[in-house]
Amino acid sequence: MMVVNFTTTAGSFSSTRPRTWSDRPIRRVGTFLSHALAPDGKRFAVFPLAEPSNAAATAQATFVVNFFDELRRRVPIR
Repeated sequence: MMVVNFTTTAGSFSSTRPRTWSDRPIRRVGTFLSHALAPDGKRFAVFPLAEPSNAAATAQATFVVNFFDELRRRVPIR
């Protein structure tokens, strides 16, 4: 999964080079995706693989809440 930083100015779009979102691989369960965007676009869930040295630890989930609201606040549509 890749991410970029971007800006919009006077109808112009500019972005940085794509970079890896996380160094940790995302867990795969057969043909099912282990990440999802909520239907309302406000939350994103990812289930990473446990680190080899920490395999016995509990799994961790990261939730990004109100992603598109924050995006609209930072880059208003003109």
